[in-house]
Amino acid sequence: MHARLWHAPLIIALWQAAPVAIERDPVTNKYRLYVGAEAGQFENRTIACDGSVIDAIPVDLQRAGAAFDAWFGPHTRLRAAVGTGDPGAHSAIRLNGEWRAIGLGLGAWAGRDYENGGELFAPSMYLRFGNADALHVTMDVFPPDLGPVAGGAARLGLGYRQGYAGGTGWFLGIAVPPFADERYTLAGQGELHTQVTGSVDLMIRALLGPGYQRSTWGLGLGARVELP
Repeated sequence: MHARLWHAPLIIALWQAAPVAIERDPVTNKYRLYVGAEAGQFENRTIACDGSVIDAIPVDLQRAGAAFDAWFGPHTRLRAAVGTGDPGAHSAIRLNGEWRAIGLGLGAWAGRDYENGGELFAPSMYLRFGNADALHVTMDVFPPDLGPVAGGAARLGLGYRQGYAGGTGWFLGIAVPPFADERYTLAGQGELHTQVTGSVDLMIRALLGPGYQRSTWGLGLGARVELP
């Protein structure tokens, strides 16, 4: 009878000492397609040497574009984008390193200069502090995006769930709008993406800022599709 009392603890000890195979989830590549359109109204202002506004011409802009994300695991992200509309086409590409506490990215952007009408080539840069799949601070300069009408040519602010995991997320901050100058440099900018079906998210982006004769604004609608 007393010998049987040792059976249970002996079995437990042997089970704890036995090697256990731990299975880890394999690193999964993810591919996302973004499509959308945007429209807005801005001012093309003429500024005098003393900083006063000589003239402010209203400019209506409409654009459509597409972007593609390739995540090679959770730490490497390649993003490319093309767009067309007023005042011309643009294209961009950027490679990001996405770690838990920080993200860095560098690429190139090419398109039309909104104010001067010529060709513009600029670096595309990205910096993030905090977890991209939680609350974080992020800066984007000439991002590979659908266009600057509703997103701005550059932006800085708070983001939530903008990374590898996906799901409903948002951004809220300040942006440099088209036709920015020394008098009217910044605008408020926000973005929301929320799940509609298992693999499709609805995207809404908006930009609103002051102007000389009228407020400047941009609104964008689109979809984000998680590809198999």
